[in-house]
Amino acid sequence: MILAIDPGLKGLGCAELDMKGEVQRGWFIRRPYAYKSKSWLFSEQWMALLNHEFGLPTQLPYKHLVIEGQYLRGRGHHRPEDILRLSFLTGIVTAALGSYMAEEARLFVPSPQQWKGSTPAGVIQQRIYGKLSTQEIERIERPSQRAWYGDILTACGIGKWYIETNPTLEPESRRGWRRKWALKTEPAS
Repeated sequence: MILAIDPGLKGLGCAELDMKGEVQRGWFIRRPYAYKSKSWLFSEQWMALLNHEFGLPTQLPYKHLVIEGQYLRGRGHHRPEDILRLSFLTGIVTAALGSYMAEEARLFVPSPQQWKGSTPAGVIQQRIYGKLSTQEIERIERPSQRAWYGDILTACGIGKWYIETNPTLEPESRRGWRRKWALKTEPAS
């Protein structure tokens, strides 16, 4: 099993995928209620929330943990403070979940540029949704806020991208995701 996570300022979009790339579950974990707008030093609250959500301290069944990493791309794109908060959150999640995974489990932290290029979030989420099967869509929880559903779809896309591009996975699990999903717009003929 693969666990893919899209960290956001409001919480975590999560997706479980099997080794063939089928979404088994998609859900959103809201940030802890103890969150204060000016302080992101609330790692204890996040750890408690993750412990509850994943039933820790039992060993997790995931062989791969894929979390979208963050980086600064220059001026005008995102506030540096938000990117630092997301990086901090990625570290907390990695520490919380990574210690309960099997020794042979792998962690991968792709940047947004690595897995989706420069495609805007709304466009990539529509493409991901359009390529999911009906059964996969039924396995994704419907959160109360539409933006949170986009975070779940992004987690599904990160997981499917990882399966396609990871050379250590079994060849039959890599199903031509990059070609099939056409992340880059193709020129009109």
